[in-house]
Amino acid sequence: MPIPRSCTGRGGRPRRWAYAASHDSLTGLVNRAEFGRALDAACADGRAATPAGGVPGRFGGDEFGVVLTDPAGAVPLAEGILERMETPVPTGAGPLLLRASIGVATLDEDGSLGAGGLLGAADLAMYRAKRSGTHRYQVAAPASAAA
Repeated sequence: MPIPRSCTGRGGRPRRWAYAASHDSLTGLVNRAEFGRALDAACADGRAATPAGGVPGRFGGDEFGVVLTDPAGAVPLAEGILERMETPVPTGAGPLLLRASIGVATLDEDGSLGAGGLLGAADLAMYRAKRSGTHRYQVAAPASAAA
């Protein structure tokens, strides 16, 4: 498990525990619970109250999410992820080509969608991306976000 240097040393054990409780042990990204807190805060504020660049998180398995500070960055981020995945990953058994289906959703203007609705809208968009082929993204339509 990756542990930041600031969590080591004198009195570091409680910080290590807090880090382990809020981060994924494989990737070092925030875990589902911490991601949910960041998303709840963003929805409560009506905007993403996150560090510059957003908060990436791992829900588990092959599910990841990002809470962004600027919704205009969502599509370029999705496109960038797909582009970077075009490069095969070398393995002992030969190159491995990774594929992704990405769902993009943004907060509605009045903030009534909430964190659960926002995740649901992103999930629906991701499944639309899967149905339309491999290695694609889809943006949740406002009507599907409300449903």
